[in-house]
Amino acid sequence: MVQRSFSLGKRLAALQRRAPQIHEESTLRQDFVEALNQFLHDKDIAQRGVHIVLDEKLVRGRPDARVGGIVFEVKLPHPAGPGIDAAVSQAQRYVAEFPARHGGKQARGVAYDGLHITLLDEQGLPLASGSPAALAPKLQSWLISLAGQVIQPADFVARLGPTSDLAHEMIDALWHSFRQFRTQVGFIEEVFTVWQGLYGVTTNLTEQVLDGLRRSASQMGISLSSKSAVEQYLFVVETYLAILLKLLVARVAVQQQLTHHASLTQLFNHQSPVLTLKELERHIPGLAGVFEEDVFLWPCDAAAHSGDAERALNTSLRTMAQDLDDVDLLAAGQDFLRLVNNASSIPSRAAPLASSTHRRI
Repeated sequence: MVQRSFSLGKRLAALQRRAPQIHEESTLRQDFVEALNQFLHDKDIAQRGVHIVLDEKLVRGRPDARVGGIVFEVKLPHPAGPGIDAAVSQAQRYVAEFPARHGGKQARGVAYDGLHITLLDEQGLPLASGSPAALAPKLQSWLISLAGQVIQPADFVARLGPTSDLAHEMIDALWHSFRQFRTQVGFIEEVFTVWQGLYGVTTNLTEQVLDGLRRSASQMGISLSSKSAVEQYLFVVETYLAILLKLLVARVAVQQQLTHHASLTQLFNHQSPVLTLKELERHIPGLAGVFEEDVFLWPCDAAAHSGDAERALNTSLRTMAQDLDDVDLLAAGQDFLRLVNNASSIPSRAAPLASSTHRRI
């Protein structure tokens, strides 16, 4: 049986028929947000870490919802509520307040009352007004193109932090590469031993930390039965964070035009992404000291040993580059690095690359 994809237009049409019988604004808001949420999941937008943020404080007000660079305001229709004009007026205020709260970034607005919907541009001016079902295609295009915008550091952590779907996929691939090639590729065993001795990781592995790491691993189907296995998993997680932070610095270099590549995606697509990762100092010579060889580049050696390992790492690197191109790191400041570290739940003395990279920047 062919599974039909979710239709936002049909859902909004059904909600439009029900709207006159809805007497609680919270009910209409919940139904509308659920329709948006289903669309995000159906189009795999949610799988990239894009989520609906509810009641986010701006300057003086709180829009009912935000998805990336879109703010939403919902009111009940006449006669039960103030109607679409009130929703438009409120959404316009939120669009105007948005840059002050989000480092100059602009947002578009959506006003909705169940019977009508109005789409507002970055100046708060109406671009289109009509029935929700009729404007569903336009709203869908907005969600696809604007939902992925990283507005706050928390948006970034949801997309690329250690608990994100992408991180889980890459950590799982790194884990299996490490376990498979640790003995076959002598360099991998060597750098793991150096990491253990250099950072004294075992001194930080309290029972609470061990339990947290085991829970994290179990979410990916990885069972850590011994303390030694936990150390290996921690090394793999730090490897992911190290690669992510190198790419963060590369993204800053792209924004500051320290490389001739127009985007991180272009940088990682002009040759094998694995080779680009290993040779970042060649592509961005002004930051060569940041990209020096370290123990966390062992996945490149695994990739050189296995076509499957290379393909998995290439896919993850391309996706990371695409997501990081959405991030204005110069406007965001240092919160990205702090939140990534906090989200990792890694013992502070066992996360050296994040702090050293941070100092170099």
